[in-house]
Amino acid sequence: MRLIDKDINSIHLQDIEYLRDEEIREQRFIEYKEELSLTGDNKKKFLEQVCSFANSGGGDIVFGVKEKRDKEGKSLGLIEEIKGISIDNYDDLRGKIENIVRDRIKPRIRIDLPDKQIQLDNGKSILIVRIPQSWNPPHAIWWNDVARFYARNSFGKYPLDIEEIRNAFIGSETVRERIRQFRFDRIEKILNGEAPVRILGATKDTMFGESENKYILAMLHILPIISFTSSNEWDLKRIDEYEKLHEVFMWNREFGDLSRGTFDFDGIYYSRLYNKQLVSAYVYFLRIGVIEIAYSLYNHEIKEKEDYRITKFNPYLNNLVDRTFNLREIIPIETPLFITLSILNCKGHTMLQNNWDDRNLNKIKKDHLHFQEILIQDFDKPAEDILKPYYERLWQSVGSNYVPDDWLKTD
Repeated sequence: MRLIDKDINSIHLQDIEYLRDEEIREQRFIEYKEELSLTGDNKKKFLEQVCSFANSGGGDIVFGVKEKRDKEGKSLGLIEEIKGISIDNYDDLRGKIENIVRDRIKPRIRIDLPDKQIQLDNGKSILIVRIPQSWNPPHAIWWNDVARFYARNSFGKYPLDIEEIRNAFIGSETVRERIRQFRFDRIEKILNGEAPVRILGATKDTMFGESENKYILAMLHILPIISFTSSNEWDLKRIDEYEKLHEVFMWNREFGDLSRGTFDFDGIYYSRLYNKQLVSAYVYFLRIGVIEIAYSLYNHEIKEKEDYRITKFNPYLNNLVDRTFNLREIIPIETPLFITLSILNCKGHTMLQNNWDDRNLNKIKKDHLHFQEILIQDFDKPAEDILKPYYERLWQSVGSNYVPDDWLKTD
């Protein structure tokens, strides 16, 4: 049994006793500590351990267990006794650990702490600090204005040499490039009419009687990094069997009804029907663990000025992202992940302003707007905060540094 494979809030005393009784040795994914001290040199040693796990696949540090030692006092990497540590106020300790890691390790990493510690009969506690694998390595601890890099192997932590640090940077960029390539490959397919279903705004044609400028397309991708470093696939049947999925994706009813899930080779998609030939939106769950959201944007036509203005769409997009993230109970949407937004076929359009404000705005000069990917480390922020930089950049693309308030808040 690997402790890291269990949900941190599902770990009990019996699991720690199993590690002791079965003589599970310290290894790359687990470290045993008798005491927890966050002062002086002990704070530095704690940060070194955390940093080493983040750079090496993640793992757990178990505090409150005494290790077996040989005749010379050298640790054997086995648990001899479950002693526990004294914790006066767990919330205070938890906050202190999170603050130390946030302030001293760069780039920032995520750590997981249980909702409550494991209580022992002697009044003390076992505490587990979990460090998920980072997909933005290498990380360093900053101590006395000097950056120090650490990693782990089966014998514990060790400092990285120059060549290892260089390789870590190269590896991180390789994953990022794979994600970018995947995103633009998907967009190219959509522009070439190879979306899972035909959607308004994807191509500039009039074969179904729609004005070629009446709709443009917002494409949003949710890209967990593990999807590009692992061969695991999602169980799409769990999505299709989820009875509340229609409640999750309650788009604006003016855009039509939600279809049932449709499987294809790459995944399963749900779409909002516009007419018999077209849809106005879809959510596509790809087997590799990526989510693609497409949303047709209606443009208000001002014929006397011969231009098209993009109407407010942020409430719908924000809600789609929030509701998609809430599906974590049925599909393993894991952080860290990237979220990306593209606005397709938008050249020559501008923004529709509040109260028909007729301030002069520029027209978008590019065929497509591809916004920079945003790294998400946890699910603490609502979509309106996550996507805010995109809405600001969209308004800047038409020459306005002012973003209407209703673009920055979900209705």
